[in-house]
Amino acid sequence: MSKNIVEYPMSVYDSPGIRYVTICCEEFKPIGVVVKDGEIYLRVEVERGDGDTEHELTIEIYGTGHIIPEAEKIEYIDTVESGCFIWHFFNADDEAAMEETEVKRLYIIYKYPIAETGSTELRLEHKFVRVLHSAMQNGVRMVWVLLELVQGGGQESVRTVCVNEKGKVELAE
Repeated sequence: MSKNIVEYPMSVYDSPGIRYVTICCEEFKPIGVVVKDGEIYLRVEVERGDGDTEHELTIEIYGTGHIIPEAEKIEYIDTVESGCFIWHFFNADDEAAMEETEVKRLYIIYKYPIAETGSTELRLEHKFVRVLHSAMQNGVRMVWVLLELVQGGGQESVRTVCVNEKGKVELAE
């Protein structure tokens, strides 16, 4: 058996939603998303061998501020900037999660400017779930966080984030 990284084009442009990728291999794992020459590609680590079969991978793509149904049931892959859009990619390949049709929770991705060094307090109107991504945008460090929408707006909460020595944004202790 051999492991390779394969890139699959993802047509997004200005339209998020669900995309299906057919992969022929024994095992696979989505590992990231890259932009090359203005085109978006899903990077998948595949393991090929004698028992290769076709698999259909379900990818959900959302923009910042878009409502995400049942985000706890999908696995975050990566975030990319393409033109003036920021796209967030999720692996929705969990069959058990896909069988349940009633939506119980809704989520949203917000972005916040943060300090390049030290810590920054984020004032949140919804329930904090996790930090998804951070990057420089127009010379300002931004962080994208996943929030669970709380009916009626919920109570404001404060979370403190900081940039660690490796440049990754994390929750402050």
